Amino acid sequence: MKTNPVSVVFWVVVLVFFVSMGLRGLRKGLANRRLLENGGCVIGRVRSQIEVKAGRGRRASEISYSFIDEFGQTWFGEGTDHTKSHFPEMPVVIFYDLKDPSQNVAACVTAWKVLGPDKKLFDLD
Repeated sequence: MKTNPVSVVFWVVVLVFFVSMGLRGLRKGLANRRLLENGGCVIGRVRSQIEVKAGRGRRASEISYSFIDEFGQTWFGEGTDHTKSHFPEMPVVIFYDLKDPSQNVAACVTAWKVLGPDKKLFDLD
């Protein structure tokens, strides 16, 4: 059985695409974990919220938010609200890099959860 070289190239490209998407998601998840473990934590505000299509009949809630760091500077961020419960002007917990607040994540945007000293989950939503 002879294999068509075009077909092989196509499937290699598809495989590389999916692997790179998976690695990108993993890298972002690990960066978010670092922010939750070592970053600052403030209460920010949801600035906007829209629902977008996310595949076959599914919808996602995209939010943008702002927060003020310890020096009084306003910073912005955005992401998918996995809880689908945040709307404009609502408070939202933000974790950010103390040295670079442009690196930030809202608690409702990350899949990571925070455990207290008693090993119980904090409800950040």
